[in-house]
Amino acid sequence: MNKCTLVIDMNWLLISRVSVMLKQFQLNNPDNVLEAAAEELQNRLAQSIGAVLNILTGVDNLVMIADGGSWRKRLEQPKIIKDVVYKGNRTHKEDIDWDRIFHTLNNFMKHAASLGVTCSQARDVEGDDWAWYWSTTLNKRGINCIIWTSDNDLKQLVKYDGETNTFTAWYNSKAGLWLDSKLSPVQEDDIDFFMKVIEPKPTMLESLSKWPLDKSYISPFSIVLEKILMGDAGDNIKPVISYLKNGRTQNFSMKDFEKITEKYDIDSMDDLLKERNNISRDIVDMKKFNHLKRDPSIVEEMIVFNGRLVWLNSRVIPKDIVDRMSESEYKLYDVDYVRSNYKVFIEDKNNEIESIFDSITGSGDFNF
Repeated sequence: MNKCTLVIDMNWLLISRVSVMLKQFQLNNPDNVLEAAAEELQNRLAQSIGAVLNILTGVDNLVMIADGGSWRKRLEQPKIIKDVVYKGNRTHKEDIDWDRIFHTLNNFMKHAASLGVTCSQARDVEGDDWAWYWSTTLNKRGINCIIWTSDNDLKQLVKYDGETNTFTAWYNSKAGLWLDSKLSPVQEDDIDFFMKVIEPKPTMLESLSKWPLDKSYISPFSIVLEKILMGDAGDNIKPVISYLKNGRTQNFSMKDFEKITEKYDIDSMDDLLKERNNISRDIVDMKKFNHLKRDPSIVEEMIVFNGRLVWLNSRVIPKDIVDRMSESEYKLYDVDYVRSNYKVFIEDKNNEIESIFDSITGSGDFNF
């Protein structure tokens, strides 16, 4: 059985690697320049994966995930934000050949899949959904999981599963390894403590002590709660309450968030849903907002709606999406081969690309 699988956020990896190459992908460049840029981009992707595998020596399998649209864009908006589009604020430079860039990613993943790597992408399924699916599925199977990304939202997936004695960690080279606060050392050295807590997997844990990584510990639901109440500008998710003053938007702030979390002990979605009526009343009664005479039910509606956008859980993700992901096969791949020869991922790069998307019908139910 595998010790640890690396789940790779390929959209993040693509954008982070292409960001220094945009001049090479300008639309007015000759075809030979664009073709050379695509080849270099594939090489950068392959090199990056090979490099991280040489750092994370305990990893022995790969899963590549990528966006295929979003079911969240089908959700009905609360009236107070009826014209707001989820992730509708994201734009790309118009003079860049983005079709070729994403074609390169699809080509790369298609070739990886032909080699036997698990590659997950489907219509209306976001990469975040796949990260949830694979981390949950692997832990249930007794397999540890590390999500390689820079998306802080995915820190909500960090966990320690006591039933299977497995963990999900979040990682990137700048921020290091993030683990569930349940594994945080008290008075002992963190690796010693970590090894005692998850002793059944000594090979994986011994390798951790050799990784030159900073380790941090979080309570995963705090990520969810903060984003639900305060929103997320990056995904165009609005805070539960806001107003315009002198041409500037006044939002529910971190200071407001701290007032709520000091009063209420909220460690799970069930805690939040149980207290959402009281929390909504407290928010509209804050001195900063009480002049709005806002109905608490409007804030409560925003709490529920943002929960649907933010929380990665089967109670929120539509059943048709979960069913589609559940059809994915988990394959075993010889990761050591990539460690010694990353170029295996860029051979036969000119194979014709076939569509990897399938239609999904039905919107599913929201099961709070």
